[in-house]
Amino acid sequence: MSMNTTTIPLTVTPEASKFLEEHGLEAAFRSMCDLARQYFPETLRIEAAYEKDPEEPEVFQYVAVRVYIRKDIEVTRFSELKRTYFCGEAELFSSMATELIRIYPRRAREPR
Repeated sequence: MSMNTTTIPLTVTPEASKFLEEHGLEAAFRSMCDLARQYFPETLRIEAAYEKDPEEPEVFQYVAVRVYIRKDIEVTRFSELKRTYFCGEAELFSSMATELIRIYPRRAREPR
């Protein structure tokens, strides 16, 4: 799956790409990444990886999407952006998509 953007780098592991394809979630994934770019204008990069729940690896499998935001963003602004993103996500995407594709906004420790 080729998903590069010129402004915000997006990295998708081969395992994540395969999982999205197997579950027919490529379009939902692209839309969720686009939504994250809109709600988090301070995004530096987005990284997606296939993960399994350590306690129930056969039951809970998903693509973890880490949205790295500039570390100098104010905590209150970051919290507000996360809240509004997740409200938008809940309105736009099915529960299956949000269970199998999980967005994790986080403040970047260092710029890349």
